[in-house]
Amino acid sequence: MRFLYPLRVAALMCLVLFSQPRTVLATHAAGLDLTYKCLGGLQYEVSLFFYRDCAGSAAPAVAQVQVSSISLGQNFVLSAVQVAGTAHELTAPCTGAATACGGGSATGIMVHLFRDTIVLPAPAEDWHFSFTACCRNCAITTLKNPCTEPLYITAELDNLNAPGNNSPRFTVEPLLFACAGQPFRYNPGTVEDDGDSLVYALVAPGTGPGISVSYQAGNGPSNPLAATTFSFDQATGEVSFTTNTTQVGAIALSVTEYRNGKRIGRVNRDIQVYVNACSNTLPVVTGIDGTGKFTQTVYPGVSICFQVYGFDADSGQTVSLTHNGGIPGASFILLPGPVLEFCWTPDSADAHGTMPFFVVTASDDACPVNGVQSFTFSIDVKLSSATGITDPVSTFDFHLSPNPANGPVQVAFNALSGGIASATLFDAHGRIVQKLFNMSIPAAGNYRKGITVDQPTGLYFLLLEVPGGTAIRKLLVSPAGK
Repeated sequence: MRFLYPLRVAALMCLVLFSQPRTVLATHAAGLDLTYKCLGGLQYEVSLFFYRDCAGSAAPAVAQVQVSSISLGQNFVLSAVQVAGTAHELTAPCTGAATACGGGSATGIMVHLFRDTIVLPAPAEDWHFSFTACCRNCAITTLKNPCTEPLYITAELDNLNAPGNNSPRFTVEPLLFACAGQPFRYNPGTVEDDGDSLVYALVAPGTGPGISVSYQAGNGPSNPLAATTFSFDQATGEVSFTTNTTQVGAIALSVTEYRNGKRIGRVNRDIQVYVNACSNTLPVVTGIDGTGKFTQTVYPGVSICFQVYGFDADSGQTVSLTHNGGIPGASFILLPGPVLEFCWTPDSADAHGTMPFFVVTASDDACPVNGVQSFTFSIDVKLSSATGITDPVSTFDFHLSPNPANGPVQVAFNALSGGIASATLFDAHGRIVQKLFNMSIPAAGNYRKGITVDQPTGLYFLLLEVPGGTAIRKLLVSPAGK
């Protein structure tokens, strides 16, 4: 009996110590991801991505991740260390406007990766990983008490019914700097390496087990911002909105994983959104082959290839494109322009009801904050014997003649109704170099307009906007006499 009491005290101390450890990081935590990867058997690699505002305190050396299973009576702490050399700034500083990460005043966001491996004692349906950091950024305007509310992130694993399962993972970094009065799009680029089905949902950001943030009046999980329009795609996780109000908000995204109709896992992402008054126009990515279309139908065994283009309405800025390689087996080629060429030949296994998709991110070099948006391209694979059926990617068409050219060029196009037709020329860096024409057309029909391209030899892109459609064509300006 003399030894029983100390054992009880030790047990209580362990319970207290191991119940939701909290990492203190002042009031500038800006986001969290928590994922896992099976290394074989019951061994897992657990990764925590911590996003912080550089105006706050430094990141800790160790992150304490709570691991538990009610069915097995397990509850312990995994001490994940920061991976050397992985910390980097997400915001891109520019000359004359350094971010807080470099000693300046502009908003700067750093990401820190914490990682460790764990051998779970046994399979279970209810393995639960969690991490808590205090506290949120005081600049958040959509929550009542951001300075005192922690960030709480979770991941769930059922390795009893899905041995060796890997969690979904995010491939597009959470850099959400929107501009008041401009449409904004973001997709986290979730990838599922096991081929399981994913369902996306907006949820209330957590502050602890079963506890969520306190919103300001008018805000909530489905409307986390004061926005004119706000939409969320449950099939891809894309968020799009337009707001005229400068603000800082918090958004939480939940991704649930299903195999054969049974839920086998879940991960979450907690992210911060900045809406600023901008002099910059955000860069955009055109739809398929320069149209406004972002979904393409294809059939098993039929190859598909198309291009998408990055553009910026601000002259003098350079646009760059990146992609998340979201469709395994597909070809992604980045070309000058900037242009992304996508090619893929699906098989019947790809026609499983959930559209495969990939994400293209466009970035400009605006100062002090780069404009960044991400766009989702979905491929609808249909089971059909109608091999060879094509799905038109545009509601109208236009042609340039001659092309290549070293003199006058004819633009031949059709319009679906009367209105204004305009043409703009971009260089290979996505910068506007010439406004070609802006003309009124009286009604639907076929039209032809002569233009003079006053530019040096090189590759250009002509953007034509007419009632009923938008499209882009390459134009090569060749040396005189060729």
